[in-house]
Amino acid sequence: MANIGDKAVMDFGSSKISMLVGGRGVNNTFQIKAAGEVLYDGFGGGEFYNPDKLARSVATVLNDVQSVLGAPVTELTVGVPGEFTTTSCKEVEMPLDRRRKITNADVEALYQKGETFEHNRDYVVVCRKPIYYTIDDDVRLMSPEGNSAAKLSGFLCYLFAERKFITLVSNILSDLGVKEVHFVPSLLAESLFLFEPEARDSYELLVDVGFITTNVVIVRGDGLLYTKTISLGGGYISMDLQQVFGISFQEAEVLKNMVVLSLDTEKQPVYILRLKDSVKEFDAAQVHKVVQARLEQMAGYVNRALQHCEHTYPDKLTLHLAGGGISFMRGAKEYWAYLLKRPVEIAHSEVPQVSKPHLVSLYGLLDYVLNQEKEEPTEGFVTKILKWFTKK
Repeated sequence: MANIGDKAVMDFGSSKISMLVGGRGVNNTFQIKAAGEVLYDGFGGGEFYNPDKLARSVATVLNDVQSVLGAPVTELTVGVPGEFTTTSCKEVEMPLDRRRKITNADVEALYQKGETFEHNRDYVVVCRKPIYYTIDDDVRLMSPEGNSAAKLSGFLCYLFAERKFITLVSNILSDLGVKEVHFVPSLLAESLFLFEPEARDSYELLVDVGFITTNVVIVRGDGLLYTKTISLGGGYISMDLQQVFGISFQEAEVLKNMVVLSLDTEKQPVYILRLKDSVKEFDAAQVHKVVQARLEQMAGYVNRALQHCEHTYPDKLTLHLAGGGISFMRGAKEYWAYLLKRPVEIAHSEVPQVSKPHLVSLYGLLDYVLNQEKEEPTEGFVTKILKWFTKK
């Protein structure tokens, strides 16, 4: 690694694998020492589309980063995509032996009491976060340690990763010389990075639209109240344009990025695609019809996902749109606001380096890992995962 304080993270998007190595700069910015990314076949329906080539893609981005660093990466935090994660939130309460100050050990015991998931063979707990804690029935707070109480309760969030994802990625990275691998749900890191604690206490709604998948997340406190992955992303718009107009996928991608849904098609009736050896024209009204049809379908899935949330939350939360699937398409957020009957804003970080919505997942991972250095040392999850591997 470049410096002792530097951390390495790897993010599995639905169309590319990205990696960063860096540390903390001034004013909470980042000092990036190396970065890399590689396109790959992605995933959908809980499976990698081409698992046989996955190791090669991981090796490519890892080798690129190590070449820049001039040193091997031996410790790495991997973001687990929403496709391979789930969340469970539950109320847990625990009487104390007497009225006294709450300790870190008490908080750990509270989580242990609520962690009754041993029977689940498909998932492993990789992270635990509070929606909120309660002391003596009526006082809610986010950090109970040091407060005096006779009873400690909490609405706790347990985040899981699929065992097959952990096994597959761990084996690949181990073969490549990475000695220590940690797993963090990407959606958690992204949410904590985007939203300030005060905003999260009042709920936030994040929808990350990638190339092939879309993740719907309701955030509260330091946890995720609800997550839902939809196997549908911005790449489907490009595929629609490809099929309707009989063009290559690359041309369809360029055409999609040209779309302005607020365009007056009577004043500008065509989109002109200028290629190296030709010029192609496309009826603007027909292009908009194709794009809007897919955006309507995606909005419908998002709406149904929100309706299936078992927890109560404010009805008209602003939808924060992240990911590279549709956030760059001019007029897409306004069209979704019309369809979903709620405000829609492009998600952005206060950190100047991360002004683009497609970067918040990767930088959110790095921010999360760097923040962990300052926070409580949780025994926890890496130890449990390692114990699980040794039992196999």
